[in-house]
Amino acid sequence: MFCVPPTRRTGTFSFPFSPGYQNVGRVVEVGSQVTGFQVGDAVVSRSPHQEYIVPTYHFAAKLPDDLDLESAPYIGLVMTTMHTVQMAEVQYRDAVAIVGQGAVGNLVMQQAKLAGASKVIAIDLYDKNLEISKACGADYVINPRKKDLPKEVRSITSERGADVVFEVGGSPSAVRDSSLLTRKRGKLVIVSHHVQPLQSDFSLGDELYHNELKVIASGPFPPPSLPYPYVRWPAVELLRESVAVVAEGKVKLKTLITHRFNYKEIKEVYEMVDKHKEDFVGIILNW
Repeated sequence: MFCVPPTRRTGTFSFPFSPGYQNVGRVVEVGSQVTGFQVGDAVVSRSPHQEYIVPTYHFAAKLPDDLDLESAPYIGLVMTTMHTVQMAEVQYRDAVAIVGQGAVGNLVMQQAKLAGASKVIAIDLYDKNLEISKACGADYVINPRKKDLPKEVRSITSERGADVVFEVGGSPSAVRDSSLLTRKRGKLVIVSHHVQPLQSDFSLGDELYHNELKVIASGPFPPPSLPYPYVRWPAVELLRESVAVVAEGKVKLKTLITHRFNYKEIKEVYEMVDKHKEDFVGIILNW
């Protein structure tokens, strides 16, 4: 997982850049004009993978003393997925499908359950991910390699399709597949950051136009400065709400951790992720 550099819209990276975007540590120094933090506090921040960082106020939050620090690195993703589900306006008793069950997709699933969805369908190509999704509360799990995905979703949703479908697969084919699962006049929510063009067999007419789908793009978090009338919570408040959700035990985070490494193994970790040498969901780096 990488910090997004200025060239992100083309899908390329300029070097050098600092990978990673989420960490947990303790305060070793506080700026003269900073309030609310003191040396020794446990803090979560959206910052690169490194031993010492200087976070911005909008993307740093103090953690409760009794919070399990190994769960805390996921607070940033709790923040992102809370924003995503709010953007989608999931309603009570909605049928919701999530295509992709990595850490983000799993947390979208959990957030949809918290928002009141009645039938939450987790979809992924890896059985290990689906086992974790089931343990985290998914009502149904589907591996498209083993079952006819549209047929299975229609069966679960009384032949209508899902009211809301979240695309978290990250591939062009996942967008097409997600559109096939959405009911007429339903919502298709693009969560992934796509840098490749959609596939040529994806028909805007058949999948979107005739079914009158509402397509929503959801970024990682709302702008930090927008006031309440424009967003449910500005970024700084959303981060603090996310800390509260984790502290209250509303989401299962430890279940997502499949690997733990020392920071000195970082090269091997990135190679494992890049080449998918092992099945993984959440990876913790310890300093």
